[in-house]
Amino acid sequence: MFGAALRFYRLNAVPLRGDEAFTVLHWMREPLGQTLAQIATVDPQGPFNYGLYRLYALVVGSEERVVRFLPALIGVLGVPALYALAAQLSGWRVGLLAALLWALSPVAIWHAQDARSYVIWSVVNPIAVWLALRALTFDRRIDWVLYVLAAVLALYVYYLELFTVFALNLYVILRFVRGLLETGESRNRLGHWVLAQVVVLLLIAPWYLQERLLSGGGYAGTAAGFELGRLWSDLLPALVFGEKYPFPAVVPAVVGVLLVGSCVGLWRVRWRSWWLLALLVVIPILALSLVSLRLDVFVARYILSVSVVVVVFVSVAGMRWRRVGVGLVGLLWVGQVVALHSYWYDYTKSPDWRSLSAYILRNASPHDTVIQAAADEAFTFYCQEYHLSEDCDQKLPAGPAQPADEIVSVLTMRIASSRGIWYVANPPGWSNAAVALDWLRANSQEARSARFAGLPTRYFLPWQVDSDEIRQSPLARYLDTAELADLRVLREPDGRLVLWLYWQPLAATVAPLKVFVHLTDSHGIVAQSDQFPQAGRIDTTTWQTRVLFRDIHTIVLPDTALQNNALIDYRLAIGLYDPVINQRVELVDGSDALIMPVSEVLTETG
Repeated sequence: MFGAALRFYRLNAVPLRGDEAFTVLHWMREPLGQTLAQIATVDPQGPFNYGLYRLYALVVGSEERVVRFLPALIGVLGVPALYALAAQLSGWRVGLLAALLWALSPVAIWHAQDARSYVIWSVVNPIAVWLALRALTFDRRIDWVLYVLAAVLALYVYYLELFTVFALNLYVILRFVRGLLETGESRNRLGHWVLAQVVVLLLIAPWYLQERLLSGGGYAGTAAGFELGRLWSDLLPALVFGEKYPFPAVVPAVVGVLLVGSCVGLWRVRWRSWWLLALLVVIPILALSLVSLRLDVFVARYILSVSVVVVVFVSVAGMRWRRVGVGLVGLLWVGQVVALHSYWYDYTKSPDWRSLSAYILRNASPHDTVIQAAADEAFTFYCQEYHLSEDCDQKLPAGPAQPADEIVSVLTMRIASSRGIWYVANPPGWSNAAVALDWLRANSQEARSARFAGLPTRYFLPWQVDSDEIRQSPLARYLDTAELADLRVLREPDGRLVLWLYWQPLAATVAPLKVFVHLTDSHGIVAQSDQFPQAGRIDTTTWQTRVLFRDIHTIVLPDTALQNNALIDYRLAIGLYDPVINQRVELVDGSDALIMPVSEVLTETG
């Protein structure tokens, strides 16, 4: 119950990350045959995951609120799996300790709250190792059958289970080479082991030996390549305390104490199986490091099985090496509690896609286009969930190799056929990352911007104003110079006021005029924006008469105005003036500015 409570606590507190959204979009919402045919090469996961998540979606659903329930439920099974493995190795007391530590493990909880395959692997992997040890110990037919089934299942869940299979085979070879081959019973067990491995290979061959999986996917990894320094500073700490942990300068030393102390302790008490656990730790780390020389896969979750073994390692050492073992277990326990608190309250594994999507939903028109810069399936998912666009999968750049002229061509078509373009999130660090944003800024008007926990969203409008954007009667006339045809006052989430002023020039002026927008209260001006029309893009001495244009101003509200949400006590003063002689253009009623209460013109968005 303790392990289950921790795995379901704050289960949906943060939005889905990109890989989880990919799971929903392609594993759960697409037919299984399509996923196996098209997704298996670009998202190399075992086919069991696709089938399980698809079945869950058909029975329970694929809405955000239920997606993580499946991995959380599976993650609970990891606690008894750890008990079984540790108890098989060193007795029930060690089993209970390992189960307790795994129930509390931030690594286990992180993946139990993550809609991917890793939590499934973290359960079936220790079960397969446990059944392998039972088969080698008791040599019963039922044990061999169960081991073969568990090994095949683990290999159909995750390809890098091959590292564990290799480590187990090396363990068996060393075990029987060390003088155990003299008895017929031992030779029989070795023969049964070899037969079991042959059966496992035959059962996985139909999937593993497909040419498209071996060479047709072009998968190069999405993490990082091998770096020796990161082995100690990042990989090992993440395997013990999770993806994010506090006190990064201290954690590698803590991990070193745990691992070295456990090894020394188990060697001193002459525990015969300590080197089995050592192989299950060392082999996956070495193998991943070698693979990472060619692929960008040097990340802890790809060898999550090591996290399982570390918990068993420390548990066995804690119970067998009593003098120092209590300190090792206590060190791991305290580190887990601190890391778990950090995971729940200080760290979010995904950006705030929900707030960003809700912002666009409140402010977008049905004729807007939504384009994402991040190439992140998380925004694709939330775009669909919030019904932001009919084409939620529009990404620019779509990939690192997309030509600049292709990006420009898409944007040219979109800006011509849409009311406006919402350009969302940050692009990856590709060479073509800035093409879309640079083009939009040069060829359209940036009308709005907001940021949600590091996620920017920008709204771009064509320079040309559609007639249906404004009302028929102008708000004010500045003698024979211009009319203020319309006004929109928008409030952004950070409290900024964004004003869209729609001007219609009536005549060219002798001197260039500036537009001023003042926010005032009873004491005078509290904030302002003064600029030439369209930040200097339009000159009033040469502007086209009778042609509407949109002029955008931003006012940063002072703290006192932010505290007054309704802005009841504030007014806007809008006008034109000559900055050289500091003279304002009068309105037809003789005033020198249009005065409007903010509360009457404010559009409460953001």
